[in-house]
Amino acid sequence: MSRSEGNRLHHIVSTGMQRLRTWGFVAAWCALLFSLSAQPDLKLPDSLPSFSDKIAHFLNYAVLGWLWSRAVRINQLRWPALTVLLSACAFTGIYGLSDEWHQLYVPGRSAELRDALADVCGGTCGGIGFLLWLRLREDARAKVEVPEPLRDPFDPAA
Repeated sequence: MSRSEGNRLHHIVSTGMQRLRTWGFVAAWCALLFSLSAQPDLKLPDSLPSFSDKIAHFLNYAVLGWLWSRAVRINQLRWPALTVLLSACAFTGIYGLSDEWHQLYVPGRSAELRDALADVCGGTCGGIGFLLWLRLREDARAKVEVPEPLRDPFDPAA
């Protein structure tokens, strides 16, 4: 194998591993959400307020929106923040609707439009949260001043 072939193979493997690391989290979270919605007797405790299931939907899909935005940002560097956010909103909305449709076929479960609305709102807020975190992290890195190397005032070469 020539050196260029070895470099190309290394690039293909490292790119594949990067995609697996980023999109794998999205797929795993989607699988978790699917498995939760497939449980026929999944209910929150009665001691919680009646709207707490909407909060649960919101939080679960906020995580999905965060993970989606992270994966898109890593793999689509040229996409502007608005495109990343719109893709998170669209993906979590479509996945939330498909989740509600799936629940129509699970005994003891039902589909609710308000759950799907909580899903898309959570996903959008998760995407916004990721983009804000990214911006704050970049701003913090820009503010870190790199000290100039120490110079000997008596050394003319310094």
